[in-house]
This record gives sequence, C-alpha cells and structure tokens, in this order.
Amino acid sequence: MTGPTCPACGVTVLPGYARCPKCKAPLPYGSGSRGTMSAAGGTALEDKKLPVMPLVLVGAALVAGVAYFALRKSSDPKQPATEAATSVASAVVAPIGSAAPPPPTTPELTSIQATPSPGNAAARLEASLKKVRLWSTVEAVGARIDVRSGACDDPQMATAVDGASQALHDAGVTSLRCLEKTGKVVFTRAL
Repeated sequence: MTGPTCPACGVTVLPGYARCPKCKAPLPYGSGSRGTMSAAGGTALEDKKLPVMPLVLVGAALVAGVAYFALRKSSDPKQPATEAATSVASAVVAPIGSAAPPPPTTPELTSIQATPSPGNAAARLEASLKKVRLWSTVEAVGARIDVRSGACDDPQMATAVDGASQALHDAGVTSLRCLEKTGKVVFTRAL
C-alpha cells in the first residue's frame, strides 16, 4: 500500500496522520488528511461541535420536572375524619347577611372516633414494635391480631405485647398470635 511519505525520514505514512509515527516530524497539510484538523499530539481530530439546542431542551425539561414535584401539594388520602369534616364545613359559604353555621358535630362522628378498632390497635402495636426495633408486620384478622416477625422469641416482644394488651382488648381483640416469617405459630395469647 502506497501513501504519502514523510519529508524528514521517508517512511510511508497512512492518510490522516498529522505527524510521522517514526520521527514525529509534522506532515505537510493535505497529505492524506480529509477534512481533519491536526492536533498538537500527533493525532487527527474531526471538527465536531456539540449540539447546543438539544442540551438546552433537556436541561429545561429537568428543571421543569424538579419544580413540578417540589412545588405541588400532596393530597393525603389518610386524612382523619375530623379534619375532613372541618375542611368541608369551612368550605360552606353562608348566605349574605347571615352568620356562618357552626361546624357539624354529630354523635355518630364522635362515637366512631372514640371507639377503637382492631385495625387501629394493630397499627399502634406495629409502631410500638418498630420503636424497640422489632420489625414486624401486624395485621388484624377479625377479632385476632397476627404478628409476623423473626423475633417472636425475643423478650422485648412479650413486653411490647403485654404493654398493648389492654388497648387491644378495648379494641375488641380477643387473641394475639405471633408467627415466624414462614408462617409457623410461635405463641398464641388470649387477651
């Protein structure tokens, strides 16, 4: 294969080199270079420009996405009934010239809040177990509470269950059983 030769040492050089690979002498411009610019290191580089507009669009989209998620209001579906009733009552517009009606206080709403449920008692027990680092899943199954944990034999488990037994009994729970993650029942306790 024949190509241009180095004027300093006479070695045949492949097209595209800016310097001779043997003696490192600069090759004359145009000796096989096809639209390339020679760099100071002896390599040939193509003249490339970064596409600015796509980079600007991607950056603007990222900023808009972050702003959207940072500034949006979250709607909490677990809003308690009293807060929901208060917000609905405050949204009622009174006719012109009359005083605003007082927020509704129904005996049904008060009795629902005062009556503990097995589900709420299970959630409180799960939270108390997490406080003592007994990571467990607590579930209300009818009038029974199932605790799934790898720490059923731990003495802190018995202490936590004893501490919550009155609240569980008041919620209508009749028994509690502690199960391993595999489903094996470790203990059952009547409340």
